[in-house]
Amino acid sequence: MTDRRQRSLLVSLAAYILGSLRSMKQDDEENRVILQRPNMVEQAVFGVIGWWFRTVVTTRGDNRADSTLITSWSGPHPPNVPVLVMLPGFQGPVSNFHHLCENLHGLLGDRFAYAIVDTLDPGMGPTPEANARLLDAFLDARHLKGRPLYLVGHSMGGLIARCYLHWPERAAHIRGMITIATPHAGVHAWNLAPIHWARSRGFDRRFNANYPLDPSIPFMNISGTRGARMLEGYPNDGVVGLWSVEHARQLAGAPAEMCEEQYYLNHMGLLRERQVAEGIAGFVQTTPA
Repeated sequence: MTDRRQRSLLVSLAAYILGSLRSMKQDDEENRVILQRPNMVEQAVFGVIGWWFRTVVTTRGDNRADSTLITSWSGPHPPNVPVLVMLPGFQGPVSNFHHLCENLHGLLGDRFAYAIVDTLDPGMGPTPEANARLLDAFLDARHLKGRPLYLVGHSMGGLIARCYLHWPERAAHIRGMITIATPHAGVHAWNLAPIHWARSRGFDRRFNANYPLDPSIPFMNISGTRGARMLEGYPNDGVVGLWSVEHARQLAGAPAEMCEEQYYLNHMGLLRERQVAEGIAGFVQTTPA
């Protein structure tokens, strides 16, 4: 990377952080961050800066996000072998899941197969429904429908998994859902702006009310706490606040025996460490066939 590009990255990051901090105030009673309402100028300026920073950072090397279907499918396997379908989050490349799949294969052997998917719009727009349709197209294209499937969504990929399960005809072949560092109460406006549909202000009304959990589908929710006190309050995993991840237990339809696990890991570390894979392996082996 050239010195000029490095300087551009640093300037963009600094401006993005300053804009984030300016838009927030700390509520000590709830130990979480509450947004102040930004004016139109701040929205425009820091929205552009945030877009520029994410575009530059996430389009270099193997981190390039693509709106086309990208897959790493460990098949072919017999039709009765369960498949863990991995959904990356915002600007998340397929390579993010390689460590997790390797660890899971070491624990589960050939009893399970894996499909790593990047069907989502790079910016998670324009709606969750659009991304869920891309997931549906991926499962069709890879002939995965009819197999026993687990949806494993990292970060905002977990929200797309929830959206997909809203249609009973699509959810009929889903054996379980696992969300990792997923913001079930949304994210603050300056964190992943301009993903308007995922902002925490009004998220319960805008998303959670439309996509409740199905209590008949086993659900595992994983969170991390190794993050700084910055964009999302503390504790967090460096990107998503614990308050948002743990909101899953308050969702309509949350299973009474929902499996929850927490690790002292950051947002991406949750996909790399073997201890997380061990928790997931235990979950998928104990869910009913």
